[in-house]
Amino acid sequence: IDLHQTISDALLGEKTDYAVFPIEKLSEAERMVDNALQYIEGRTVVGSEQQFGMTENFEEATYEEGMFKGIVDAIIYDPEAGMEIIDFKTNYAGYPKEQLLFYALLVNANFKVLPDKLTYFSLRLNQPITHPVTVKELEAYKERLLKQKHEIETTKEFKEKPGEHCSLFCS
Repeated sequence: IDLHQTISDALLGEKTDYAVFPIEKLSEAERMVDNALQYIEGRTVVGSEQQFGMTENFEEATYEEGMFKGIVDAIIYDPEAGMEIIDFKTNYAGYPKEQLLFYALLVNANFKVLPDKLTYFSLRLNQPITHPVTVKELEAYKERLLKQKHEIETTKEFKEKPGEHCSLFCS
């Protein structure tokens, strides 16, 4: 959270506060913020750490009132390359495209435009993994999202799915 906020402050030209990082992590945090700034250099920051919401019908809603909601790390515009949605990752950036498609739907509902590309950017590895986006792909993702929503609402019992992630967050 601190790293994302520091990157957002830097992108928006605001004062960055590195005092939130322990001294042993300070140089690494500075390097990762620099990597983000270098990746975006020369392009226009449309939004950073921006909260979006949308209705079940994929229309604009506030973050608080939205059926679906998310916080987009960065929205960048370049006249030649178009709009790019970026999700910053501290490590590996080869995640499934779904989170980025979700962000594309949020941006579309609120700005009425489709991004030209979707990117996971590894701050530590200084590596972008960029995906194109199409209307057809977003429409298919909408259907999957509504199906998942319906399954969640109609499921009476949720079975445990233990995994590595549980060691940190689950009792």
